[in-house]
Amino acid sequence: MSSVPRFFIEARLSETGQHVPLPPETARQVATVLRLRPGDQVVLFNDGGPQWLAKLADVDRGATTVRLVEQQASRPSPPRGVTLCQALLKGEKMEWVLQKGTELGLAAFQPVLSDRVIARKSETPERWRRILVEAAEQCGRVTIPRLLPPLPLDQVLRTQERTLLCWEDEHALSLLDALRSAPGDPLRIVVGPEGGFAPHEVERARAASTEVVSLGPLILRAETAAIAASTLALLTP
Repeated sequence: MSSVPRFFIEARLSETGQHVPLPPETARQVATVLRLRPGDQVVLFNDGGPQWLAKLADVDRGATTVRLVEQQASRPSPPRGVTLCQALLKGEKMEWVLQKGTELGLAAFQPVLSDRVIARKSETPERWRRILVEAAEQCGRVTIPRLLPPLPLDQVLRTQERTLLCWEDEHALSLLDALRSAPGDPLRIVVGPEGGFAPHEVERARAASTEVVSLGPLILRAETAAIAASTLALLTP
């Protein structure tokens, strides 16, 4: 972890010497939580542009400004763009998947409504967005994953993108073998809820040309399956 705090900011970051006001929530964190002072360094990024080393010019919990010092090299993105299509999970489990998936480098999250979903009511998009931003600040990436609106499983499967659905009762094709068959292609990984996918949902997935894959011989918790599948998809060349 870097010792210099990183913050996501909506403002345009363009040139050395530019003075940038921090949003009120970030200003409060700088002044009252981190207790930073004028001259202390922070790193700013704004979702896709270069990140900047900056120095605090004025520090106040309501009006803090920084001065941009220099652009910094950003960490490379994973070689494959991966969207995690995750059936809604209860409470903290879904938030944990969003956080860890962001840290791994997922490009997007597609919440899914399937037959066995228990958590029919999702958290507000604002809360989930905040989790993504905070995870991006922590892990060093300069992009925020896209957060798509929840969709029924059948709609998620109607796509031209390559889609792999993880199912505990699949034994013929492993996720790793499926990934190696088309290296580097962007894809979508579909993971079920706490009770898994129903057999008729898997059959509909096959009918929609979705590849059904295995994550191994053991039964994984939904949140474990999500992170295991995402890691394999992101790191397999």
